Amino acid sequence: MIPTYRNRLLFLSVIFLLMPLSISFAQPRLVLSKLGNKNKIFFYEGDEIRLKVEGGDNYVGGLIIGLRDSVIHFRYFDIPVREITEVDIRYHQFGGFNVAQYAPLLMLAGPLYIGVDLLNQGETTNNALLQAASISGFGYALWRFRRKKFKVRKRNRVQIIK
Repeated sequence: MIPTYRNRLLFLSVIFLLMPLSISFAQPRLVLSKLGNKNKIFFYEGDEIRLKVEGGDNYVGGLIIGLRDSVIHFRYFDIPVREITEVDIRYHQFGGFNVAQYAPLLMLAGPLYIGVDLLNQGETTNNALLQAASISGFGYALWRFRRKKFKVRKRNRVQIIK
């Protein structure tokens, strides 16, 4: 079968549409992973990061300018990946399903439950107040006990993947 002009045009347009998709996956990223756990945390160029290095007591960091040759490049300094001891992940989203990410929604669900009960019945009962308080309390407990830092140890690894 001889390819026609129309088939060639269709083939080339599919290639050009998929090309930006393949380029976006080729972007280097900093991966925080735990051995045996499928959930990973990714940082890309342009993301904010705070971390501790060997011998340091305070967090340092800023905007990631580049990820090259096992080194994180910031605007005025570079940090080798092997010197990282801890990464602040307080406000970062995890891959997969993580219940602690939905803690603020659960804290908001308690007052909403009271509001819906008030609209439906015209008054609230002690039972509804107790249920709403327990929902909000559970959300607060999840928020309070969420992971705040990723410590680099034997099973926890930090690496740059291209």
